[in-house]
Amino acid sequence: MNALAGLINRAFEAIGSPLRAALEGEDLVVRDLVVMTEPDGKLIVLDASSPDTVVFETTDADLPTVAGIVVMHIVRRIVARAIEN
Repeated sequence: MNALAGLINRAFEAIGSPLRAALEGEDLVVRDLVVMTEPDGKLIVLDASSPDTVVFETTDADLPTVAGIVVMHIVRRIVARAIEN
């Protein structure tokens, strides 16, 4: 998870965002998302406000792809809120 956190944080830095990924135990928390590793190695991204809601899951631990999906999901929500207001 440290490698994934580093990629996510690098992406946020690149767009000038103060947001950062943080490890909480074995999970990675990024704003309203939680990234977990299942026992079989699968990465699962959950919505923190609704832990039953899977945002993304992969059996392929392609960390740059997972980092991109997490960052884009969060940025999309930020932009949507800005446009609505």
